Amino acid sequence: MFGDRRPHTNHAVRALFALRFAVGRAFGWDAERHDPPGVSYVHRLSEADRAQSQAAPGTRDGPFRVLYVFGNEAVYELRNATVHAFLALVLTPSPRGYTLYLAIYVKPVSRFTTLYMALIDPFRRLIVYPTLVGMPSNAGSRTYA
Repeated sequence: MFGDRRPHTNHAVRALFALRFAVGRAFGWDAERHDPPGVSYVHRLSEADRAQSQAAPGTRDGPFRVLYVFGNEAVYELRNATVHAFLALVLTPSPRGYTLYLAIYVKPVSRFTTLYMALIDPFRRLIVYPTLVGMPSNAGSRTYA
């Protein structure tokens, strides 16, 4: 269900991500040294959750690491020099079709995390998140028929 979760994004979002990855490369923010396997939450999964996941926990999916993918929910993890982030997706039936819930949780990895999040806040709230889920910036979910 979540196998092809990459939405079609607009040019502004693509440009912002390209800029972020270019800056990350220049400063080494995304280097493997910032993502040691031992700090991943994949080790916190129960054996039952590991067996039930439709994608192998710990598998790389772009910049993310899969924690688990079930039929109606998925959690991905990203850790670099700026954040330790979790992307949670849940799809639930609704009277008009399905509702997709998206949540992004961020844990600090250094003192820089707070500054970094403050700097990107306007871009993610006003451009990235609304575009990724195709809704106004004040909405929390979207229904799909």
